[in-house]
Amino acid sequence: SENGIVCEKEKNICIASVNVIASHGDYVLNCDTLIAYFREGKDKKTELWQVEAQGNVILHSIKDHRVAYAQHGFYTLDDEHAILTGDNLKLEVDDLTVTATDALEYFKSKNIALAKGDAVAVKKDQMIKGETLISYFREGKDKKTELWQLEALENVTIQSTTDHHVAYAQHGLYTLDDEHAVLTGDNLKLEVDDLTVTARDSLEYFKNKNIAFAKGN
Repeated sequence: SENGIVCEKEKNICIASVNVIASHGDYVLNCDTLIAYFREGKDKKTELWQVEAQGNVILHSIKDHRVAYAQHGFYTLDDEHAILTGDNLKLEVDDLTVTATDALEYFKSKNIALAKGDAVAVKKDQMIKGETLISYFREGKDKKTELWQLEALENVTIQSTTDHHVAYAQHGLYTLDDEHAVLTGDNLKLEVDDLTVTARDSLEYFKNKNIAFAKGN
């Protein structure tokens, strides 16, 4: 950091300010101000257990293109859990972009990320909306982490950005490999140009095959 580090022993914190850069494992954190929280650990040794980032927060992986943007963030080292809040929340994973209004969370041990509050995911010509979006990651080629599935909860919309293909539901699963969407819940509806299809049980859409299934009266 440009302004150095100030430690307050009685509060068990250290504060770094102005153009702060911190790293832990595969992740690098940039922000305006960083507060490091310490505690008494094993053998009564002082250990770092949490960091708080304030202002222009960017958290990114050094192994692949995963970048999160926020104005405020907490990162807990024990469970490798990050929670980001503030304006202009955004998560970029390769060619997928996720935005939200309330919070972004990442659980490294579970390989999932959550976007909360009017969450929107855009990948090429596909857009997925929900009150909450859950991104599922796995180990892919060359042992790199890859996003393979999205889950949308409440007020779900999946639509094309290039034509009028829109599906509505309360729950949705979208698998990126085969571009397969499964929608369930109340008020299932699919609109394709001037055609409207409704269903009771589920709607399924295979984009790469250009076919859709509506199940249940």
